[in-house]
Amino acid sequence: MGLEDEIQATEARLGLRLPASYRDRILASADLPGGHQLSLLPVGEIDRFARREAEWLAGWMEGYRSVGTPSTPTEPLPDDPADPATMPAEQLGDTIVVSTTDDMRVLLINPARMDAGGEWEAWDFATWYPGAYRYPSFGHLVARLADEQ
Repeated sequence: MGLEDEIQATEARLGLRLPASYRDRILASADLPGGHQLSLLPVGEIDRFARREAEWLAGWMEGYRSVGTPSTPTEPLPDDPADPATMPAEQLGDTIVVSTTDDMRVLLINPARMDAGGEWEAWDFATWYPGAYRYPSFGHLVARLADEQ
């Protein structure tokens, strides 16, 4: 099975069309910028956060409910990451895990937050953040990771 076939099979399994910036990165066989312990999962292994990380999700949501962090407004995000405390926590379980999980940090793409061009928000989520750093697209997130080096 070729890579495009694997992407299409994953899209069929998820019932979603993956965003262009993520698809382009996978098709280019590119991983994340060096210097990070995270790496992209093979496309056939990506899945919803609720399925891959059910225990983490349950624990985080329990803490979230006790603190009562507000959901975010629906306006598009700027190029810079949004305040992690404003993430729409109710969407966390439906985000798609696209990276390995390292030290309780993971990269996610969010099909519930799609722009007019079909790009999804991308989230850098970790237990030590008050939520997730949110980016307008996976491409924006990857660019930010490259800048951190």
